[in-house]
Amino acid sequence: QSEVARARRYGQPLTMLLVDPDHFRELTEQHGEPFANEWLQAIAAVCKQESRNTDIVGRVGGEAFAVLLPSTELSGGLVLAERIRERMARHVFPGDYQGVRCTLSIGVADVTDNISSVDGLLGIAGTAVERARQAGMNLVVGYDD
Repeated sequence: QSEVARARRYGQPLTMLLVDPDHFRELTEQHGEPFANEWLQAIAAVCKQESRNTDIVGRVGGEAFAVLLPSTELSGGLVLAERIRERMARHVFPGDYQGVRCTLSIGVADVTDNISSVDGLLGIAGTAVERARQAGMNLVVGYDD
């Protein structure tokens, strides 16, 4: 919440990615909880590795992650989201899970005059994730009202 307040106070851009694994429940039922944990750890690691030190990565909800990008325009968030999506699509899991392909739907949203809270950012990023899912999954979609 402090990053949103700072961005609004100083007129700085602030963008959020909402990273949501595709078919999470189905793949967890098929491959088990250890696989689900491995997948979540891989998502967290990729998000952290691709992000800057000043970015904030955290788990929100059950299996989704948010990445808060201070001083970043929506276009920069889209570029980062695409890097994360591509890396996870190519990710090779160890052991028994080597053949499992896991994809992400990522929504990207930024602070605007109408969005003044973390919950607001999460809401519109969630809308963008839903649009990515409706368009076929394994996509990055920026929120455009």
